[in-house]
Amino acid sequence: MRITLLIIGLMTSIVWCKGQYSLPDYYDKLEYLEGQYDLDSLRIISTQFLEEAKKSPESSYYDWAKFYYGAYFWKIYPDSSLRLLKEAQSSFKKASNLHGLVKSTFYLCVLYYAHAYDLKISVAYFQEGLE
Repeated sequence: MRITLLIIGLMTSIVWCKGQYSLPDYYDKLEYLEGQYDLDSLRIISTQFLEEAKKSPESSYYDWAKFYYGAYFWKIYPDSSLRLLKEAQSSFKKASNLHGLVKSTFYLCVLYYAHAYDLKISVAYFQEGLE
């Protein structure tokens, strides 16, 4: 069953990506997939988004690409995810992007609690997110 869902997710992602390569399209698709809780597709699209966004590092979408990759690969690559989420959060702070700041702060809270087992830092991020 899991393999079938993965294959369907891959096929959907491949079909969706043909002809749609703009960074805003990747962002919109990831926002949609978050609401659907489709983890396999989120990982596939976030990987493609990060690769495309690396070509335009001055774009605000590069920060979003780092966020999405960090948020959905933290169980697989926790150290890289932590670094990317911190970079994204820092950029969101500088740009006064409240939406990105809240989301990245929340995921940092989760990552510090679930991976680093550091409740003190996790609570600090949680309180920062509430503010």
